[in-house]
Amino acid sequence: MRSSFFPGKSILKLALAIATLSFPGYLFSQDIIELSSLEFYEQYSERLYDGSLLIIDGRTGTMFARERIDNAVNIDADAENLEEQLMPHLDQPLIVIYCTTMRRTQDIANKLRGIYKGEIICITDGIRGWKQNGLPVNSGSQISLDEAIEEALNNNNRLKSSKMMVKAASAGIGESEALFQPWVDANFQYAYIDIVPGFKRERLGNIQHTLFPFISAGQEIYSGGRNELQRESARLTFENETMSLERDITDVKLSVSIHYYYLISVINQKNIIQENLRHLDVHEQYTRLMIQAGRMSELEINRIAVERNALEGMLLKQENDISSVSHELCVLMGRERFEIIDPADNLELLSIPFTRIQLMETALANNPAWQEIELSKMQQELQIRIQESARMPSVSAQVWAGWEFGPESFSFIDNRRYFAGISAKMPIFDGGLIRSRTDRARATYESIECRQQNFHNSLAAEMEDLYRRMEEMRSQVEIQRQSVEHARQSYRLAMIEYHAGRRSNTDLIDIQQALINSELQLNEAYISFNISRVRLLHLAGII
Repeated sequence: MRSSFFPGKSILKLALAIATLSFPGYLFSQDIIELSSLEFYEQYSERLYDGSLLIIDGRTGTMFARERIDNAVNIDADAENLEEQLMPHLDQPLIVIYCTTMRRTQDIANKLRGIYKGEIICITDGIRGWKQNGLPVNSGSQISLDEAIEEALNNNNRLKSSKMMVKAASAGIGESEALFQPWVDANFQYAYIDIVPGFKRERLGNIQHTLFPFISAGQEIYSGGRNELQRESARLTFENETMSLERDITDVKLSVSIHYYYLISVINQKNIIQENLRHLDVHEQYTRLMIQAGRMSELEINRIAVERNALEGMLLKQENDISSVSHELCVLMGRERFEIIDPADNLELLSIPFTRIQLMETALANNPAWQEIELSKMQQELQIRIQESARMPSVSAQVWAGWEFGPESFSFIDNRRYFAGISAKMPIFDGGLIRSRTDRARATYESIECRQQNFHNSLAAEMEDLYRRMEEMRSQVEIQRQSVEHARQSYRLAMIEYHAGRRSNTDLIDIQQALINSELQLNEAYISFNISRVRLLHLAGII
């Protein structure tokens, strides 16, 4: 048992904290080297992958997942257990720290100065400067739409559940087949019998305890068609579950495709905003030169700042949307770890493999939901026949053989017992049970017929609407392409006139806003076309 005289770990930690705060140079007083991203890369690029240094990304987990320097580890500078996360890395000879700019980097560096005696390098311009200098960035996993769909089909939890239901339905077919096979049971009975004196004395003696081991077997000879109908119902159940799996597969394909297209769209919006921010940088540089020359007022810089803030706010929203959609895609693909998805494909104007006249015919031949309703009708029709067959007689044969003996009398010959016979039964009065069950089955069948007709009408209307929407967006893409080209030409001319002094700062910003809007509308037309197209393919059952 530890003596109270000796200080515990908590007291040692307190003493260490007091010592750290008491000396301006901290416990370890090594210098912290500050380098720009370009300086660091020029001096240490060869050591990025050889394990001789540790790179710490001090941003949040979401920001880290979106983009990071290769081989970096994520330790959030604002985490409550920051020191605890740093402890396993204190044996590294060199620790490099970066964040977005510098604030989090300084927080981690200050924390390390009290507990680490190795060399520390801070990248002063962070991941932002790293990217601006064109240095390599790990921005998640690049994946095509086909690869994303394939990964989802292999790992999606909803599909795994549907596959198990198909497996269960397959076992149901085996269960229905067993009704046509004979059954054999091994039995053992024990009974206490209070026998009246003289009763069965000649055969068994006056015994009170009887043991009766025997084997029984039976076979249903005629079931009134119920067994055949049960087997057919099990087969239809299997086909129904198989079709349900096909429906779930097409639903997952649709969800992955829509999220994938939407992710491309959001990334395009982000790129549009970033491109216009670069234009604004050039605009600002020229404006500052004009202010220094006395040809413009400081108010012009404020006008640019307002526009920059608006664009940066839009950019922040797009970055959050990229994270959200990537997370949803990871869930659809069955990934346990969240990461930013980098689409390898682009939004295109692809055609569909059938004409407008063939829409409904194709859907009725391939749509899993329609085929599932058809199977449900067939299955319910069988249920009606099964309930009606309950009025038919059933005939079965049974046989059993064994021995009955007690402690007072036992003989394999004298105590043999056997039975063989045929039994038949037919319901005469059941209080209307069979009729009620049959009526319920018929009502359910009629309900499925109504649902099928409603589905048919809705399917036709939705496919017609999607086809028109798709063609509308195809035309809209062409219109917006021309609009973007005109807006870009207007912006180029406006820049020339602005530099010649014939355009005001406000005019140029307004024209730039018109360019942004045109590019965003073109992107919106592309995403609307692709989503309408994939929804149409989904309804046609060929996605």
